[in-house]
Amino acid sequence: MITQEEIPFTQEEYKTMVKTINQLRKEKNELIVQLKEEKNKLIDRIKDYIDTHEYLVHYKDIDYIFNELKKAMEK
Repeated sequence: MITQEEIPFTQEEYKTMVKTINQLRKEKNELIVQLKEEKNKLIDRIKDYIDTHEYLVHYKDIDYIFNELKKAMEK
């Protein structure tokens, strides 16, 4: 069986892996920031939706809210 010690990485391969890992971390952080922004927008929309109705939220309203959540997540 071949192990990592038997096939060392070249310096160029190592640099490429580090760049790739750093890029993935950057993209992950950007996605997390974007998701938090979308979450906050959605929370505001839910609050506005509930505040504009004079009655309690019923199951159909909850379905509407979750459909809106799904739409926001698909963006």
